[in-house]
Amino acid sequence: MKISSLTFIAFQLLLSLLLAGIPGMGFAGQPDEGILIKENSLCITSPGGSGFTWFYDEEPLAGENKESIVPKESGTFTVHYTDEAGRQEKESITIIVSEDGRIIRIFTIGDSTVQDYEARWYPRAGWGQVLQSFFDPAGVSVINRAVGGTSSKSFYDSYWPAVKGELQAGDYVFIQFGINDRASEAYRRAMGEDFKNYLRSYVNESKAIGAIPVLVSTVRRDNWNADGTMYNNYHEHPQMVRDVAAEMDVPLVDLDTKSKAMMEGLGEAYTGRYFYNIYEAGDYPNYPNGSNDDVHFQEMGAIEMAKIVVEELQELESDENISRLIPHIKPQYEVMVSPNKPDVGITTRATTYPAGLTITLKAIPAAGHTFLYWKDEEGNLISNNLIHQFTMSNESRRIVGYFDDEETENDCNGDMGGRAKYDNCGVCAGGNSNVIPCTASVQAETVCIDGGVESATEGFMGTGYARAKKETGASMVWFMDGAGEEEFGLSIRYSNNSGNDIKAQLMLNDEEVTEINFPATGGAGNWAAVSPNLSIKRGSNTFKLVALSEAGLPDIDLFSWGVDFVRQGKGTCPSFITALNLNESGTGIRVFPNPFSELLVLEAKEPFQYKIYDVSGKVQAAGSCRGRCEIKSDLAPGFYHLVITTGKGNYTTKILKK
Repeated sequence: MKISSLTFIAFQLLLSLLLAGIPGMGFAGQPDEGILIKENSLCITSPGGSGFTWFYDEEPLAGENKESIVPKESGTFTVHYTDEAGRQEKESITIIVSEDGRIIRIFTIGDSTVQDYEARWYPRAGWGQVLQSFFDPAGVSVINRAVGGTSSKSFYDSYWPAVKGELQAGDYVFIQFGINDRASEAYRRAMGEDFKNYLRSYVNESKAIGAIPVLVSTVRRDNWNADGTMYNNYHEHPQMVRDVAAEMDVPLVDLDTKSKAMMEGLGEAYTGRYFYNIYEAGDYPNYPNGSNDDVHFQEMGAIEMAKIVVEELQELESDENISRLIPHIKPQYEVMVSPNKPDVGITTRATTYPAGLTITLKAIPAAGHTFLYWKDEEGNLISNNLIHQFTMSNESRRIVGYFDDEETENDCNGDMGGRAKYDNCGVCAGGNSNVIPCTASVQAETVCIDGGVESATEGFMGTGYARAKKETGASMVWFMDGAGEEEFGLSIRYSNNSGNDIKAQLMLNDEEVTEINFPATGGAGNWAAVSPNLSIKRGSNTFKLVALSEAGLPDIDLFSWGVDFVRQGKGTCPSFITALNLNESGTGIRVFPNPFSELLVLEAKEPFQYKIYDVSGKVQAAGSCRGRCEIKSDLAPGFYHLVITTGKGNYTTKILKK
């Protein structure tokens, strides 16, 4: 079996997804314990092992009695051996071998915000240093060639020839410069068109080899304006990266824009101490006198930047080249961290991470308060250190930082001595809450949103929350996969600051299943949960939450469920189109009469396509026209959304059938 552009991909998860009824979709899984994929070889990892015998699809491989082999084709490989204790052992792995026999490689080039650091610099780190942890090493290898202090010019002159010599067709090159391009030294300075020309050179020379360039916009320093926004130290450089990406039709990871929004949402006090190389004396042995470095990242900041890089790649999934990387992105699991009381101090924020990363818990007490210790959700002591590190596992967890004292009278449901707890999805569950604790969740900011992502209020999980447009028919779409046809409890964590109840229609696989009422929560940042029971079919399922009034939908933080036969699925987002009044758009498009009773007339100066959607998002009529169309339909009376697509873009307006 030959799959172009893939090398060794452990596809146990691919197999499980296929069995779940999702053809053509898969994620690279970890190889079985005992076998590693290193370069183009399968290697047994047992120290002191002997007597190795390799099998291919249960047939012995002649002459293969070594600790490693180079497989020639796809299939299941098994090794029998004797371990150092004399026990007979067996390990297996199923792999796919590409036509060229290579693993997918990502080369990262850039400056000190990207580079690898030696242990003496810890916890300073570059995002390229931690990027590998976000990809399954069986499918993708990240090779970080960034060099501190370089600009687009100096890297090109001194280091690019060697990197270019390593590149092969099918490799990726992630390119980030701009921080040092404003330097006064001639060997580094690259301003204006010079900077753009160096970016163009990286792009063109990568493409000439057959490699795939990806431009990454220049990241910010930890400098802030008086209004709480981040200062743009590097001025035009991030925009020039965006300009060149658009000009050359190159994938863009807009790290500048995405990280700016995230950090402004978290605020200056958090960003400096948790993302940048800013420490108090005694925080870390390598910085006994502390540090006030507002340029470089500490490890957790580098992880946050790498998370954004991966998120941006996922948003570029429609790009044919980027789509090759998506199946190899590792799943992430939530770490919900919070202080035991409000206003006592700051703790590491709640978000998601892939397994294997070193995660740092950090507590910064507010004035007049004292940090005590960290405990898990069961009340077990983790550490009494202000700074504590652990290795992320493949399951979610909740951690509480205790300040001053841990005396509490009520559980999260408000019951004296109750047993309700915040579950793995940050929802108060169990006890008398009538909410089933969740086993997994989908962050609402990652679903398909007929609107955008916000992070202005407090108390949300992950990187933000979803805010739909305030109009009838505004919607959110997400996907779940069922291993069996069973009923399960869906929990939706939301905030409704409208002062009134908000009603929405929940649709499953294009059919209405229930109406959900979201009671007012009494203020922005006050989060509650509703939990409808649903029956889900085996395989892929599409959920859609549709606004039933002009109030739109409440802010949604996450969707979670309380049974392990449901998993987050994958699908294609619908096209959400910002409303534009056709008669004021300057396109020459006309829609009349509106309201209409029998006949709707569409006119445009160029060929166009049209679709008419009902308020639940279903297409009720569609077609193509030249010049003028007269649409006779059997639409039921009511409001609809008309979408017209021309060579210049998409336009929509509301229409009323009388």
